[in-house]
Amino acid sequence: MRCAAAMAAIAVLFAVGEAHAWQERALHRDVLAVDRPVVELGPVIAEGDGPARVELRGSISSRVDGTTVDAVSRWSGDVRLRADAPWIVVPEGTTIVEEDPAAHRYVLAVPRSRDARIELAVRRLAHEHFLTPSELRERTTGAIEVRVLERVPEPAALARVAEAAGPARGAALAAGAASASLFLVLIAALASRRSRHADRALVRRARRAVRAVEREVDRLGPAFADVATSARGMLDGALAVQAHLGEVRDALGRTRRLSSAGAAERRLELHRQAREALDRLVHLVDRLEATATQLAARTAEHARARDIDARERDLDSDLDTAVSADAEAHG
Repeated sequence: MRCAAAMAAIAVLFAVGEAHAWQERALHRDVLAVDRPVVELGPVIAEGDGPARVELRGSISSRVDGTTVDAVSRWSGDVRLRADAPWIVVPEGTTIVEEDPAAHRYVLAVPRSRDARIELAVRRLAHEHFLTPSELRERTTGAIEVRVLERVPEPAALARVAEAAGPARGAALAAGAASASLFLVLIAALASRRSRHADRALVRRARRAVRAVEREVDRLGPAFADVATSARGMLDGALAVQAHLGEVRDALGRTRRLSSAGAAERRLELHRQAREALDRLVHLVDRLEATATQLAARTAEHARARDIDARERDLDSDLDTAVSADAEAHG
């Protein structure tokens, strides 16, 4: 009965209207800047149903001509000079689903993929200002914040559930509203956990890769023992990077309510540290998995049949000899 009431409450949430029943919050935050032009989305958005919603907010200003660029447009003061400049390179199939150009805010629907990334077109920007990329870094300020969004039920919407359902079902739905809230928040929490802790998935992959290396080394023999030792050392490095990433996230959490310009600048540095740590983890995992695959290929190489051409020539020679001997014997 309680479950049925909860399901009914969820149905009414949808009936009340999406715009009023749901709110969005950030699962993952990162920044695009001239000196940090790539954000890897794959570890965060690879799993899930439907396109991921990614918000780009902010702008980069040039000290050369005073113009500003955001994810889509170029501006001079409040005047939008161009609305089709591809300053941001996004995965194929990405669409803009919401935009507020005056606030430099755009929400994208990004196809889910382990290779998904967003990139700031630094060379294109440099060309627009007749600068080299290194000169551009020295003559621009600002950044574009990247947020992967999740949808969660708005608390006020749950309070409206019984009213929206009408008197006949109000009591039952009110009893189920708490269960519906818990159910929806649980779904959101699971999605948040999966996205926020991409590093855990990477460390699991690193452990699997090290085990694969050790299996191949056992088959290949003691000449490869040092490879297994080095792989275990890289796993220790991955764990150290994960610990650093955890400390950075804790620091961001402890300072999230500090809003001064100085605090914002330091938090930007923390975001960069987090991005660098995650990039490092991706690199370590890639290297370990490549090593395991290379060793497996070496193991397979040992089992490959050799001297097939020579054996074929021997067969042809022996056959010719036999035929000649047979012809002499019966000549």
